[in-house]
Amino acid sequence: MEASVIIPTYNGAEKILQILENLSLQTFNDFEIIIGIDGSTDDTENIIETQKNIDKRRIIVFKQKNKGRSVIRNNTAKLAKTDLLIFYDDDVQPAPNSVEKHILFHQKNESTILAAKIAEKYDNLNVDFLKFREYLTKKWIENYGNGITELTRENLFLSAANFSISKQLFFVLNGFDEYLRDAEDWDFAINAVENHIKIFFDADNIVWHNDPLTCREYIIRQRQYKENHELLAKTKPDLYRLYNERLIAPKQSILRKLVYLILANKWSVKQVDNNFYTFLPQSIRYKLYDIVITGLSHISPNKKI
Repeated sequence: MEASVIIPTYNGAEKILQILENLSLQTFNDFEIIIGIDGSTDDTENIIETQKNIDKRRIIVFKQKNKGRSVIRNNTAKLAKTDLLIFYDDDVQPAPNSVEKHILFHQKNESTILAAKIAEKYDNLNVDFLKFREYLTKKWIENYGNGITELTRENLFLSAANFSISKQLFFVLNGFDEYLRDAEDWDFAINAVENHIKIFFDADNIVWHNDPLTCREYIIRQRQYKENHELLAKTKPDLYRLYNERLIAPKQSILRKLVYLILANKWSVKQVDNNFYTFLPQSIRYKLYDIVITGLSHISPNKKI
């Protein structure tokens, strides 16, 4: 089975060569690469063109004005010449057997979706906030166990940074919702389950995620995620209630709100990014980081940071 690897990118000049290098090391190499440039203003296109001159693989480049991740993924998927689409983000490093694992799974499981593992990996772990992000991802992903597991409404998960689906099935499901600029993969997973499409999770199919955001940048990302969940709640209220109960934060007591009010502020964000709290035990400072992030992304999302 041949495959098409889909990589959307926006201003990814400093990232794109890393994933192309990782793809050159795959145990299975009969696949084309389709890179979608979503209105980048950096040197991404020139870097890819230079790489194409020295790379023997089929690399297709598609460009568009900046319209968001959903649109660029849908448009690049249309160009695929194979039956299997494997989606990666431009800031991940697939393990050498990742492509092969996607292909082998679909050879045995037609008309299904494979969601796969994302692990955080950073070059500079002197930054305590990056250690915290590694900790969060590891703690969360451990809930899915080892090997391949069929997902249900209770543990539904899909990240467009590492998943695969047949081209035919992708367009039967109408691709990603182009009104969404975040949470589009979560919405896609819900759409699949509601259409009786099975989704499996492979804990052994790994990509390493290298996106060293600061605490401030991470909070901005979480605010965008929250905005898109609010959009989903308005446009698809019944589905949102059915699938998102475990994502909705419980109501906060007056005391807890006071804690968020005191600790969730611009000064605290700056101190997190300056490694100020490293004198505290890990359990305490990680709880503090969580309070700062939750407070400024969900409790008080309009506070200046």
